[in-house]
Amino acid sequence: SNFFLIAQIKSIYGCEGFVSLFSYSDALDRFNKLKKVFIDVYGAKREFLVDKCDFIDGTLLMKFKNFDSDQDVRFLIGKNIYIGKNDLIKLPNNSYFVHDLIGCKV
Repeated sequence: SNFFLIAQIKSIYGCEGFVSLFSYSDALDRFNKLKKVFIDVYGAKREFLVDKCDFIDGTLLMKFKNFDSDQDVRFLIGKNIYIGKNDLIKLPNNSYFVHDLIGCKV
């Protein structure tokens, strides 16, 4: 696959278009470096440009460009967030992503 799951949108946060995320990634600092993500909308992965990421009281928050109110992001609740292959983080030697291990013999 060309897309890799990193988070799920849990809820709306405030009234300025922020959403709170549940991260599937151990590397939370990766979110601050993202310029774009992909979200499955109407059966296809759609590109969303990341405006801001923040951590408030242990909650991971994300805001998308041109989504400026709670009403703008309401339809995204429960959706998964994916990144492209180029945005995968570099792992140390002898470390692997789960998707690299699926199908391997041990």
